[in-house]
Amino acid sequence: MLNYKDLDQNIHNLQQISGIMFYNYIFSVFLIFQGLFHPFYISLTEIKYNSKESSLEISQKIFWDDLEAELTELHKVKIDFLKPKDKADLDRKLK
Repeated sequence: MLNYKDLDQNIHNLQQISGIMFYNYIFSVFLIFQGLFHPFYISLTEIKYNSKESSLEISQKIFWDDLEAELTELHKVKIDFLKPKDKADLDRKLK
């Protein structure tokens, strides 16, 4: 004998799952487009706890070409780490 209550519950569960899958699909497409049109910058951050000093030591390694590009865009002036025209001005812009 067919139990319509169980069948109705199963259909409802399938509808919920398909709705979740649809939103996962939309989110995946969104991430792909973000990756195509949004610049990514890579850096490495290391955080260590110094027990002798009771302090955190934070070290960050940034690729200099990414930093040059962002500073150039921010200050609307070409930034060149390898051959700076004015080292003091470059130091100010880095702070």
